[in-house]
Amino acid sequence: MISANDLIYIGLLGKSHGLHGELLYSFSFDVFENEQIEFLVIMRDGIFVPFYIESIREKTSSTGFVKFDGVDNEQQARTFLGAEVFLPKELGIMNGKIEKPLDYFIGFHVITEPSNEKLIISDVDTSTANPLFVIESENGEIYIPINEDLIISIDYDARKITMQLPEGLLNL
Repeated sequence: MISANDLIYIGLLGKSHGLHGELLYSFSFDVFENEQIEFLVIMRDGIFVPFYIESIREKTSSTGFVKFDGVDNEQQARTFLGAEVFLPKELGIMNGKIEKPLDYFIGFHVITEPSNEKLIISDVDTSTANPLFVIESENGEIYIPINEDLIISIDYDARKITMQLPEGLLNL
Protein backbone atom coordinates (compact mmCIF):
# COMPACT_ATOMS: atom_id res chain seq x y z
CA MET A 1 0.00 0.00 0.00
CA ILE A 2 1.28 3.47 -0.90
CA SER A 3 1.72 5.91 2.01
CA ALA A 4 1.54 9.73 1.83
CA ASN A 5 5.03 9.81 3.37
CA ASP A 6 6.36 8.01 0.30
CA LEU A 7 5.03 10.61 -2.16
CA ILE A 8 5.68 14.14 -3.36
CA TYR A 9 2.96 16.40 -4.74
CA ILE A 10 3.57 17.45 -8.35
CA GLY A 11 0.35 19.14 -9.51
CA LEU A 12 -3.24 18.80 -10.63
CA LEU A 13 -5.30 17.18 -13.34
CA GLY A 14 -7.70 19.45 -15.17
CA LYS A 15 -10.56 18.92 -17.55
CA SER A 16 -10.87 16.05 -19.95
CA HIS A 17 -9.68 16.65 -23.49
CA GLY A 18 -11.28 14.97 -26.47
CA LEU A 19 -13.34 11.80 -26.53
CA HIS A 20 -10.67 9.20 -25.79
CA GLY A 21 -9.83 9.83 -22.13
CA GLU A 22 -7.05 12.41 -22.26
CA LEU A 23 -6.68 14.82 -19.33
CA LEU A 24 -5.10 18.24 -19.11
CA TYR A 25 -2.35 18.36 -16.48
CA SER A 26 -0.59 21.23 -14.74
CA PHE A 27 2.52 20.27 -12.80
CA SER A 28 4.93 22.44 -10.84
CA PHE A 29 7.90 21.27 -12.91
CA ASP A 30 8.76 19.17 -15.96
CA VAL A 31 7.90 15.69 -14.72
CA PHE A 32 8.42 13.97 -18.03
CA GLU A 33 12.02 15.05 -18.56
CA ASN A 34 12.72 12.07 -16.31
CA GLU A 35 12.20 9.01 -18.50
CA GLN A 36 11.63 6.75 -15.48
CA ILE A 37 8.04 7.97 -15.07
CA GLU A 38 5.73 5.08 -15.95
CA PHE A 39 2.84 6.00 -13.67
CA LEU A 40 1.33 8.83 -11.63
CA VAL A 41 -0.26 8.38 -8.20
CA ILE A 42 -3.73 9.79 -7.50
CA MET A 43 -5.87 9.50 -4.39
CA ARG A 44 -9.07 7.56 -5.14
CA ASP A 45 -11.61 6.64 -2.46
CA GLY A 46 -9.13 7.51 0.30
CA ILE A 47 -6.18 5.47 -0.96
CA PHE A 48 -3.27 6.33 -3.23
CA VAL A 49 -3.57 4.48 -6.53
CA PRO A 50 -0.95 4.31 -9.32
CA PHE A 51 -2.30 4.98 -12.81
CA TYR A 52 -0.05 3.82 -15.62
CA ILE A 53 0.58 6.28 -18.43
CA GLU A 54 -0.51 5.26 -21.91
CA SER A 55 0.51 8.47 -23.65
CA ILE A 56 1.70 12.03 -23.00
CA ARG A 57 1.49 15.16 -25.14
CA GLU A 58 3.40 18.10 -23.68
CA LYS A 59 2.26 21.69 -24.35
CA THR A 60 4.91 23.37 -22.20
CA SER A 61 7.45 21.97 -19.76
CA SER A 62 4.79 21.81 -17.03
CA THR A 63 1.47 21.43 -18.89
CA GLY A 64 0.03 19.05 -21.42
CA PHE A 65 -2.23 16.06 -21.84
CA VAL A 66 -1.93 12.62 -20.28
CA LYS A 67 -3.88 9.44 -21.00
CA PHE A 68 -3.96 6.59 -18.51
CA ASP A 69 -4.30 2.89 -19.32
CA GLY A 70 -7.96 1.90 -18.90
CA VAL A 71 -9.32 5.45 -19.13
CA ASP A 72 -10.79 5.30 -22.61
CA ASN A 73 -13.53 7.90 -22.82
CA GLU A 74 -14.52 11.39 -21.76
CA GLN A 75 -16.86 10.16 -19.01
CA GLN A 76 -14.10 8.12 -17.33
CA ALA A 77 -11.65 11.01 -17.67
CA ARG A 78 -14.05 13.45 -15.98
CA THR A 79 -13.79 11.46 -12.73
CA PHE A 80 -10.19 12.74 -12.45
CA LEU A 81 -11.10 16.46 -12.66
CA GLY A 82 -9.15 18.42 -10.04
CA ALA A 83 -7.29 15.36 -8.75
CA GLU A 84 -3.98 16.02 -6.99
CA VAL A 85 -1.11 14.11 -8.57
CA PHE A 86 1.87 12.60 -6.76
CA LEU A 87 5.06 10.71 -7.56
CA PRO A 88 7.08 8.34 -5.39
CA LYS A 89 9.93 10.11 -3.56
CA GLU A 90 12.19 7.22 -4.50
CA LEU A 91 12.44 8.61 -8.03
CA GLY A 92 14.56 11.39 -6.56
CA ILE A 93 12.58 14.14 -8.25
CA MET A 94 13.18 17.55 -6.70
CA ASN A 95 15.11 15.85 -3.89
CA GLY A 96 11.86 15.09 -2.08
CA LYS A 97 10.82 18.74 -1.88
CA ILE A 98 7.07 19.15 -2.00
CA GLU A 99 5.85 22.00 -4.19
CA LYS A 100 2.32 23.14 -4.86
CA PRO A 101 1.09 25.49 -7.58
CA LEU A 102 1.05 29.00 -6.13
CA ASP A 103 -2.74 29.38 -6.52
CA TYR A 104 -3.07 26.50 -4.05
CA PHE A 105 -2.09 28.90 -1.24
CA ILE A 106 -5.00 31.33 -1.77
CA GLY A 107 -6.99 31.29 1.47
CA PHE A 108 -4.02 30.19 3.59
CA HIS A 109 -3.25 32.15 6.76
CA VAL A 110 0.14 33.81 6.99
CA ILE A 111 1.47 34.02 10.53
CA THR A 112 4.27 36.59 10.79
CA GLU A 113 7.16 36.30 13.19
CA PRO A 114 8.01 37.88 15.54
CA SER A 115 4.84 40.07 15.53
CA ASN A 116 2.50 37.04 15.28
CA GLU A 117 0.10 38.89 12.95
CA LYS A 118 -2.44 36.68 11.15
CA LEU A 119 -3.07 37.56 7.52
CA ILE A 120 -5.00 35.79 4.76
CA ILE A 121 -3.66 35.29 1.24
CA SER A 122 -6.30 36.64 -1.16
CA ASP A 123 -4.42 36.19 -4.43
CA VAL A 124 -1.06 35.43 -5.99
CA ASP A 125 0.62 37.93 -8.31
CA THR A 126 2.79 36.19 -10.90
CA SER A 127 3.11 39.17 -13.23
CA THR A 128 6.66 39.89 -12.06
CA ALA A 129 9.82 37.79 -12.07
CA ASN A 130 9.32 37.17 -8.34
CA PRO A 131 5.82 35.95 -7.44
CA LEU A 132 4.03 37.65 -4.56
CA PHE A 133 1.33 36.70 -2.07
CA VAL A 134 -1.41 39.35 -2.11
CA ILE A 135 -2.92 40.19 1.28
CA GLU A 136 -6.03 42.37 1.62
CA SER A 137 -5.76 44.82 4.52
CA GLU A 138 -7.67 47.83 5.80
CA ASN A 139 -5.13 50.05 4.03
CA GLY A 140 -5.27 48.24 0.69
CA GLU A 141 -3.27 45.37 -0.74
CA ILE A 142 -0.01 44.20 0.76
CA TYR A 143 2.46 42.23 -1.36
CA ILE A 144 4.69 39.64 0.29
CA PRO A 145 7.51 38.09 -1.74
CA ILE A 146 7.24 34.32 -2.08
CA ASN A 147 10.75 33.44 -1.06
CA GLU A 148 12.03 30.29 0.66
CA ASP A 149 14.26 32.43 2.88
CA LEU A 150 11.18 34.12 4.40
CA ILE A 151 9.15 30.94 4.94
CA ILE A 152 9.71 29.25 8.29
CA SER A 153 7.15 26.48 7.89
CA ILE A 154 4.06 25.42 5.95
CA ASP A 155 1.26 23.45 7.61
CA TYR A 156 -0.82 22.12 4.72
CA ASP A 157 -3.46 20.56 6.98
CA ALA A 158 -4.03 23.77 8.96
CA ARG A 159 -3.62 25.89 5.77
CA LYS A 160 -1.04 28.06 7.53
CA ILE A 161 2.31 29.53 6.47
CA THR A 162 4.66 30.91 9.12
CA MET A 163 6.94 33.61 7.72
CA GLN A 164 9.68 35.89 9.03
CA LEU A 165 9.10 39.16 7.19
CA PRO A 166 11.51 42.08 6.95
CA GLU A 167 10.70 44.82 9.43
CA GLY A 168 8.33 47.40 7.97
CA LEU A 169 7.17 45.27 5.01
CA LEU A 170 3.56 45.24 6.23
CA ASN A 171 3.58 49.04 6.60
CA LEU A 172 4.45 49.81 2.96
